[in-house]
Amino acid sequence: MYTKEHIINGHIKVVYVCSDSNTCTAIGDLPALHWCFDVDSELSISELRLCYSKRLIINVEGSIVQVVIEGTEVLGKLRSISFIAYGVRSDLKPEALYRAVSEYIMNTCGN
Repeated sequence: MYTKEHIINGHIKVVYVCSDSNTCTAIGDLPALHWCFDVDSELSISELRLCYSKRLIINVEGSIVQVVIEGTEVLGKLRSISFIAYGVRSDLKPEALYRAVSEYIMNTCGN
C-alpha cells in the first residue's frame, strides 16, 4: 500500500491511497461547491456533523468511479465539502478526477 499526494491549482489537495494492484481510493477537497445530496449516513460530534451522500457513479475519462460526497457542518452551517472516490486507477490524473467530480456536483446542485 502506498499514498500519492497531489496539489491542483496550487491549493486543492487530492490524496490517492493505493493498493499494490494499482487501484486507489482518492480523497479530495471541493472548495466553494454546494451540497444538495440526500444524506445516506452521518456522524455527529458535539456541534460538528459529517454528512455522506449515497455512492454516485461517475465516468472519468472512460473509467467508472464510485464517489461519496462528504459535507461538514459546524453549528448547522456548511463549512467544507470533499469527496471519497473508490476504484480509481493509479494512473488517472487527479486533475481529471477533480474536474469530473466538480462538474457532477455543479450539474446536480447548480452553482
